[in-house]
Amino acid sequence: MILRIPVIPGVNDGRQNIEASADFILKQLGGQVRTLQLLSFIRLGEEKYRSLGIPYQMESVRLQRRAFQRRVEEIAKYFNSRGIHCLVGTREKEENRPE
Repeated sequence: MILRIPVIPGVNDGRQNIEASADFILKQLGGQVRTLQLLSFIRLGEEKYRSLGIPYQMESVRLQRRAFQRRVEEIAKYFNSRGIHCLVGTREKEENRPE
């Protein structure tokens, strides 16, 4: 299985959440996850919500894109250090894919 986790600053990018997620993947899903893909938060759809007059629930989430991307990379390194094949995004090169 390929597992995808959206990473949202201030919501689920804290150390406690990341460690609990790794524990869950290893203990509850042991051996079933081929790849974990971390999806960095983006403000996609904000203008569409505004044009439709619908409140954008993520309005308060603010981030500095480069710093946040570095944080997501650090999170990926943590998962990899725990033995969970982890990528940032949804694409990978064939040579990096586990058997």
